[in-house]
Amino acid sequence: MTIEPFVAEVDAYIGWYNEKRIKISLESLSPVEYRQSLGLNL
Repeated sequence: MTIEPFVAEVDAYIGWYNEKRIKISLESLSPVEYRQSLGLNL
């Protein structure tokens, strides 16, 4: 694996982790869904 595909995979994982993963502490919502439920469209 060269550096470009590796960086792309890491970026994809970070995006998933920060935006799409489900967290129990956020009422079983993703971070984006939780912020939207609070009216915070950041």
